[in-house]
Amino acid sequence: MTDVALAAGFGSVRRFNETFRNLYRRPPSELRRRQSNHATAIELHAAYQPPYDWDAMLRYLEARAIDGVEEVTTGVYRRTMQLAGVNGWLEVSNHSARHGLRVRISFPGVAQLPEIMQRVRQVFDLSADIDQIRAHLARDSALAPLVSGRPGLRAPGGWDTFELGVRAVLGNRLRSARRERWPRGWYGSVRASRWLRARVSSGMFFPMHARWPKRI
Repeated sequence: MTDVALAAGFGSVRRFNETFRNLYRRPPSELRRRQSNHATAIELHAAYQPPYDWDAMLRYLEARAIDGVEEVTTGVYRRTMQLAGVNGWLEVSNHSARHGLRVRISFPGVAQLPEIMQRVRQVFDLSADIDQIRAHLARDSALAPLVSGRPGLRAPGGWDTFELGVRAVLGNRLRSARRERWPRGWYGSVRASRWLRARVSSGMFFPMHARWPKRI
């Protein structure tokens, strides 16, 4: 329990226990005693500086999702993950009223929660100082109206360097498809990219399960 408290940023187990009781109306010991046939998930909040164009971010992620690893449905992003050989899931949705994202995580190693949240912030560009970026880009007469028209755009990031590398290699493979006998108009398309990623993910990524964990 001490390792969990320190990994979550608490200075002591006592402070961790108090916070846990306030959030979940139960002590950590009760959670450990609970027996269930299904994985449980913990819900966390990841703040951002508004405005945030959630729909634009989801459209980008959906078009480039790795089939069997990621999915976007009804305004929610889901994906599988593997850290230190341990598998888990996460689900991200927008909570605009609180200026943040609602992140549900199911992962056996609680000590990895800070790393998982950091990756979520990286993928969704949550640390961007949107006011400073807007003020800087507005100095350009050509960019000013574009920034004003879409003030909440963010720069999507990658889950990790390995995944980014896989995407880059597959993108290069598609560019070279012009020299091969691929269907006309298919190479270089989002459809082709998703097809290749799905083929690779079947042997390299932790596959997505149909049943998602229930909330604590």
